[in-house]
Amino acid sequence: MPATTAPSQQSLAVFETYKQAINQSLESYFKTLPASLDANQLPTVCQRALDLMAEYTLRPGKRVRGALAALAYDHITGQQLSANGQKLAIVMELLQSYILIVDDVTDKSDFRRGEPTVHRRYEQLYKGKVGEREAEQLAFYTGMILGHLSNLVLLGVAEPMEHILQAFNHIHANVVTTGFGQLEDLMQEIGRAATREEIIRKYALKTSHYTFINPLHAGMAMAGVSDDSAYKQVATFGEAAGIAFQAHDDYLGVFGGEETGKPVTDDIAEGKLTVLTQYVLTNGTPEDVGKLRSYLGNPSIDVKAIAEVRSIFDRTGATMEARRVAKQYAERAIKSLEAVTALDERLKKLLAELIIYSVNRES
Repeated sequence: MPATTAPSQQSLAVFETYKQAINQSLESYFKTLPASLDANQLPTVCQRALDLMAEYTLRPGKRVRGALAALAYDHITGQQLSANGQKLAIVMELLQSYILIVDDVTDKSDFRRGEPTVHRRYEQLYKGKVGEREAEQLAFYTGMILGHLSNLVLLGVAEPMEHILQAFNHIHANVVTTGFGQLEDLMQEIGRAATREEIIRKYALKTSHYTFINPLHAGMAMAGVSDDSAYKQVATFGEAAGIAFQAHDDYLGVFGGEETGKPVTDDIAEGKLTVLTQYVLTNGTPEDVGKLRSYLGNPSIDVKAIAEVRSIFDRTGATMEARRVAKQYAERAIKSLEAVTALDERLKKLLAELIIYSVNRES
């Protein structure tokens, strides 16, 4: 694995160019969306939902999933910042908003990307008129609408119908797998034992398909790639990349700052089983295990308690284990790129540098 911990300036410039283009494409999409739906004829609650969809999706983000889909399509078709690639990026970003809105509700999160989550926005909008349960229901339907809007965008891509259907198949197969990962995540709460292997499997189901495999498969399919072995090669890369990404993300969930977009108390308050927590529960002293269990799933946990949780992770070796897992799977992902035939060397270099960055990032 290369010694560098950050993408080259050239790679940074590519990702930044695509990120800015996707931001502009999303802004244009949401400006024209109300007219396409004849929103003037919709009830106020529906118009507000459209406003929330736009506000939530347009919050500052890395646009990694959209960029990967657009880059895969553009590299295979020999284009740059193509209109079809941008539409595919919109599909990915709308799907991400859908998944995150639902995830925010199930996790009872208050903030996403530094702003209130959609269900909390609804509580603010209808203060005194709806309770928490009703606000969560409004958020769920808002997310569902975004999921279906992504399908409408996909159907509007100017490619042969067989390419669109192939992309549709890959996208939704990967979303189904992501859903299975979410189910596993919910079941792996404190009190339900999970092995290290089960934690890794959850990462593969939940994050690998959602963050890496889905956008790359979508770009390949829209570009007309039909060889099943090519998709398997990319899935091998994406699975390892996602595990590396999630292991580091869980580390940041405790040791990161508020700039990650979620309070550092969230993962512990939700009782999430991660490489960190599983390592302590398996290898820690009875005192450390008991103390950690008292914090996991405790919604009233505060920053002072998080400091103690960090100390537990450090002294038991859980911190080192999480970093080791992230680095191990990052190396595996980069090594697997050698066997990928559908993507050119320039894109594989970008992917390798993205993985290096993903396990060294601070937010």
